[in-house]
Amino acid sequence: MATKKLTLITPDMPITIPEHVEETYIRSAQVCKMFNISESQLKKLRADGTIPAYKLGKTYLYKPEEIIAELKKVIP
Repeated sequence: MATKKLTLITPDMPITIPEHVEETYIRSAQVCKMFNISESQLKKLRADGTIPAYKLGKTYLYKPEEIIAELKKVIP
């Protein structure tokens, strides 16, 4: 990944900022719709670690590729 160096505030504090960051997160409702499961089923899967989730405030966010990879492990 190519990066640019930008000098902010002072020349002795360079900060490296990636040119392109591509992270896609979806919310609980989208996961439920995607897999046709209820909010309570999703909560159980999240609680037991089957589905990885990231909490931002009161909102849970999910990476679709991580969910699919984990579900492939438990569903033949």
